[in-house]
Amino acid sequence: MKSNPPIDYPSALKRLDGDRNFLNELLDIFQKDFLEKQSLLDSAVERKDFGEISKLGHSLKGGSANLGLTGLQEMASHLETAGKEADLSSARDYTNRLIDEFKRLQRFLEK
Repeated sequence: MKSNPPIDYPSALKRLDGDRNFLNELLDIFQKDFLEKQSLLDSAVERKDFGEISKLGHSLKGGSANLGLTGLQEMASHLETAGKEADLSSARDYTNRLIDEFKRLQRFLEK
């Protein structure tokens, strides 16, 4: 079974009027931003700061959606919900899934 690519290029390009160079710039910025947010997220999970977990999940969900990163968007949405519900187990699980999906995106973009 073939998995879907981590980015929906047609959707992302449509939002940017087909400007592939601009999309690539935005993806570079997103990756740097993600790494910063990952550090904050790890800390928030460790501190059981559910408000921060929800906030970071929401932010990552929006950024992912704008760039057609459907897998990341889905994981970030679950993370946001875990924060709102103060569900530490789910927050840890979806943090790990989010990181795995981000690594999949990185591998995909390196091709």
